[in-house]
Amino acid sequence: MQQNTLDDPGLSPVTCAEGDPPYYCPESTTQLRQHTKIRYLVTTRGVPTRMVVDGSTLNSPDSPTSIDNYLRYWLINYFAEDVPFNFTQRGIAFGDGRGMRGVIPAQDRELIVGRIDGLTLGAAEGLVDRAIAAEAQGIYGKLYGSTGFWRLQDHSTGLPIYPDWRYALGLFSEPDRLCVDNLDYSASSPEGKTPESCKAQISTTEDRPPGTAGSRQPAVTDALVYMGWLDGSKTSNSFDTLLNWRKDTTCTVTLCDQAADPAACRAASTDIFQEINTQCAGVSDGFMGYNHQSFPVSYFTIWPTGWEPDTNSGDLNQLAFSEVRTNKGHDDSFSLWFMNSDEIEQPRCYESADYSIPPGVECRDEHIVKLAQSVMVTPEAINVGNPPQYRISFWYKAKLITSPTSLRVALTVEDTSGGGAPVEYGFQPVGTVALEETDWTHAEAIIQFDPQSHLTSQFDRLTVRIDTSGPVDGELGLDEISLKRIGNGSELLQNSSFDDGHRQTAIGDHAANFLNRLNGVAFWGSLSHHQSDGCAFCFQGLETQIYFFRGLPLGDAVWFNDMRNSGILYGDPLYSPVAVRMATPADSYTIGNVVNISGSVINGRDNTQVASNYWIDYCAGDDFYACDNDPLAWQWTGINGLDGIEDAQLGNWYTSGLAAGTYTLRLTLFSRNQVNNKEIFLRDFLTVTIDADSDGDSIIDANDNCILVSNSNQLDTNGDGFGNQCDPDLDNNGFVNFDDLGLFRSVFFKSSADPDFNPDADFNSDGFINFYDLGVLRTGFFTPPGPSGLVP
Repeated sequence: MQQNTLDDPGLSPVTCAEGDPPYYCPESTTQLRQHTKIRYLVTTRGVPTRMVVDGSTLNSPDSPTSIDNYLRYWLINYFAEDVPFNFTQRGIAFGDGRGMRGVIPAQDRELIVGRIDGLTLGAAEGLVDRAIAAEAQGIYGKLYGSTGFWRLQDHSTGLPIYPDWRYALGLFSEPDRLCVDNLDYSASSPEGKTPESCKAQISTTEDRPPGTAGSRQPAVTDALVYMGWLDGSKTSNSFDTLLNWRKDTTCTVTLCDQAADPAACRAASTDIFQEINTQCAGVSDGFMGYNHQSFPVSYFTIWPTGWEPDTNSGDLNQLAFSEVRTNKGHDDSFSLWFMNSDEIEQPRCYESADYSIPPGVECRDEHIVKLAQSVMVTPEAINVGNPPQYRISFWYKAKLITSPTSLRVALTVEDTSGGGAPVEYGFQPVGTVALEETDWTHAEAIIQFDPQSHLTSQFDRLTVRIDTSGPVDGELGLDEISLKRIGNGSELLQNSSFDDGHRQTAIGDHAANFLNRLNGVAFWGSLSHHQSDGCAFCFQGLETQIYFFRGLPLGDAVWFNDMRNSGILYGDPLYSPVAVRMATPADSYTIGNVVNISGSVINGRDNTQVASNYWIDYCAGDDFYACDNDPLAWQWTGINGLDGIEDAQLGNWYTSGLAAGTYTLRLTLFSRNQVNNKEIFLRDFLTVTIDADSDGDSIIDANDNCILVSNSNQLDTNGDGFGNQCDPDLDNNGFVNFDDLGLFRSVFFKSSADPDFNPDADFNSDGFINFYDLGVLRTGFFTPPGPSGLVP
């Protein structure tokens, strides 16, 4: 960055003497921050997602954290130690939203980072293609949101702009009370379900995830934006419920092997594994999602049917991802492998922070295998005299291994119905992963129950766990994993030969599933608990939606005012298909003023695919939601037009005839895609104040010390809150009478040159007390002074 991105070719990159020489120090990062031409970074396949910060003293210091999150700040700021990223500059600049803008590294001290990734190179490229297509054709669909996302704040003052989550209803033009009233009932009751017609499908913070039984939306259709609240670390809780995310309400066949023509279905499927019928199961084009939860995007991988990572044992920082191979098995062509498919031959790393010295240290990717499967068995009492015995067995094969380790197995036994702590049997070594390449080798262990270890007398759940005792590089394959009761030859495990596909969800796989299986374009969330308690992006969910729909690129909107260290955004940070936004030169006007409204009205940037038009209404008050519930509240401003306008004039609003008060402006954009006939209404809201200026002196009544008499100079010589032009109350008793006439007579015809001149009686401030001033006195005789906007 120092050599290639500075905006001034005359600058020489700083060489560091302090900090971490020769490149990383306060002087070098300051130079980059002030002069780099880079504002957005894209990380891709091959760039690790996770790291551990040595010596950290933050919350969960040993937990892995997001490399992308740290690149945002570490590249252009010097930190001698791990610190919380509490940078507020951009939030303060936004203020109440009128200051919305893209990132400026020199001012904001941050870069915007997005990760374009996929389970394969083709999947990563497909993510880019879908984002480009959505930018061209526009976005259409529903919001699946939560009452937990409520914050819309002026970050320069700390004051709320809108008090609660209902602002999201306005964004998606959803005025129907039926879409909100259901929240008063239990989600499991018929009354608690959200009508399918609602464009904004809202859940409470206590509800189950969309698509699951007992949730408010057991069937998810046409999802464009998903903002989940504590919706689980694994996608939609299970693979079956993942298939409840549908493109419309009419389709029913979600898997290709259930289709009338399975081969044709697989050929047309955009699922990375071509197992899901993506003509039916999936999300709307341009989909974006987030889940407020610990670990929803921890691992960008998808596991084979029945199998998950074993998250209950040891360190997961080096968790090995699995890959089903279809050309290398023990008993058939299928087997499960743990390896880094992207690793180059003989990888080398730098020995020091001086990157001018070529990398010379071999640094192959090392990973730890942790594989598990749980099965329910018929509840059975433990026979003390003849306790149960189980055989765990499998075949394994190694290739290009330079760090030998042991393979181990364990069995966990539970009584889920009767309670009691799980009983752990293991880990037992069953084989050694040798150097270089080995042929398929058999491994097994026999585990006998110890009745004395069980707090209850029966069991109904078994979990097989397989791991390596330490990190291993190269490639390790497993096949024919078996769990059988000795004396009973029945296989208990599912998909033991890995020929049954990938019908599985597991911890941390939201991004992988929504982007590589259901065809979304972006997903973000917390990678770990490091500094964040698993709550990256946890408060700005509503603000992210608002600023994205107003036209801010996705990366700017997602990272807006985020102050946690463990977040990650999968998706193009410059993704921006829509801009629906109003702006006015000021936030207050006087009756009769012409309000020039500018802004943007775009949904889709290819006008051969999209036809849109817009209009602006107004309503008395500062709550659009209250206006939505009054059919007569909204009035047309007279402004309308076609889309395609960006940061330009939308029209003029003439305020003559309005009463003084606060008004809400509502910009509506209606878009129709001319290719697929999808439609959407999107809205933006802006609050303005219309004040009265009864005397036309350009000072609004609330601030005018003479409301009914023009006095632009606002002279008030006695400081009582009433301007001289309307204050013939010379004795300040609150009433104009003969006492005031007597005082006036005593200075009549005096000028400012006279020593006994009384400026309080010079009502027009011309330096003479004359017949004009007498007229003012006569007009106000037997009345109080004023009125004044400064005096109650």
